[in-house]
Amino acid sequence: MSKRITFSYSESFSKTTRLTAENYPSWQRKILNLLVINMLIKHILSPVLKKLKKKDISDSFSEYPKDKFDDTLVYDKNTRADNIENDITTKWIIINNLGDDSKRLKERNEKNASLGRRKLELKNKINNALFNPEDHINIFVTTVENDLIELEKIDHNINNINFKEI
Repeated sequence: MSKRITFSYSESFSKTTRLTAENYPSWQRKILNLLVINMLIKHILSPVLKKLKKKDISDSFSEYPKDKFDDTLVYDKNTRADNIENDITTKWIIINNLGDDSKRLKERNEKNASLGRRKLELKNKINNALFNPEDHINIFVTTVENDLIELEKIDHNINNINFKEI
């Protein structure tokens, strides 16, 4: 059962805040207090939801709750609807308490990178990735894997993408 969110905790939640290094600790405390009051704090302290890639699932997707924001993902079979709603609400509270400058910067970044250009950037980045022996191998592998995941979200079928031969 979903619960109503209480925004009457403080007047400061009726406006957005432009985050700076100086005001971040104060903003963080206020957001944490708001999340505690609304019993949503667990959604930022530890993983509550488990998302799975559809391509890694062998059985029917109908048994899994759908991720309404990413067609390539579903939630674990045991995920409760109220946890999904509360997780989304938690993110909404945080995003909507960011100042207009922060929101505009996020929107501008999303608009600037068209999917085609981003796809090309990722392909080039993956093709030109070089392991630095001074870094840990896990960092290199994780970086390339994250780029492949992002590329897969754009193209959905990266098996048909031609990468240069190594």
